[in-house]
Amino acid sequence: MKNTHWLTSPRFPAMFVLALSAALASGAPAFQASTNGFAFDTGFWRGQLQANGKTFGLVPVQDTNNRTLARSMGWLAVYRVFSDGRRYGGGGWDWPHESRLQADGSVKVFCPAEAERPFDFTGRYLWRDARTVDLELTIVPRQPLKGFEVFVASYFAPAYSNAWVWTAPADGGPPQLTRAAREAGDWQMFPRRPELAGLIQDGRWKLEPHPVEWTLRSPFVLPIAIRQAPGRQPGVVIFGDPVECFAMAMPYETEGHYSLYFSLFGRDLPAQKPATARLRLQALPDLEWATVQKAWQNFTKAEGGN
Repeated sequence: MKNTHWLTSPRFPAMFVLALSAALASGAPAFQASTNGFAFDTGFWRGQLQANGKTFGLVPVQDTNNRTLARSMGWLAVYRVFSDGRRYGGGGWDWPHESRLQADGSVKVFCPAEAERPFDFTGRYLWRDARTVDLELTIVPRQPLKGFEVFVASYFAPAYSNAWVWTAPADGGPPQLTRAAREAGDWQMFPRRPELAGLIQDGRWKLEPHPVEWTLRSPFVLPIAIRQAPGRQPGVVIFGDPVECFAMAMPYETEGHYSLYFSLFGRDLPAQKPATARLRLQALPDLEWATVQKAWQNFTKAEGGN
């Protein structure tokens, strides 16, 4: 199946165009169809979704000073997908897809099931405000899927050399930032619970291409990971689904990928029953716990919303 841009179809309804125009007139950030995917300019960030025919990922992303923030496959890009001892292709960003601009300015990406990929996969990118974008993922299995995982990647410019997650201190105090320091390992994964090590180490990360040997670190308190450029504000924070995020990962902070990864689901999915998870990427003015906690609360309040 060829990649399809539904907005260019002659059947694209006039009523939808009017609805989209109304959404844009409201001042809410929105995607707009372009010759190279879907463009966005929120007044804070600008760039592309699905550049060069890729199925998932925001890239390039620049700020108002023309500095590049996202690189490689971009932000919020579906990468590795596993179940039943299999890996489905090199990366979800290469799957055939159909994409549609929605009346609210979001973009819905649909990857139908194929013989070698027994599930329908839908992603929806939605701007919440000028500094906040969500990715909602919905999977509908055509057959039972054992140990299903979606691994979502975000790649940053080299300036974003500092990386942290929130962990709990031993004295039981408030959550603290823990660095992805080089001495902790080349590739580091923070699980939700220690017992998830069995799933993470079941052989899925030995599968080609590009196998990875993870160093398991302390469990996270909340699925929140940060990248920051030293001396530059704001930091970029990614919030994982409060229920469906079972691990976060990254290389040591100055390693050349400059990336953050979120592992979603990590469980058996029954046939024909939809499963949904959501991620949020947001720029925050500071990384104090009170600021991050408020943003987290806003994210979790929006669960189940449009």
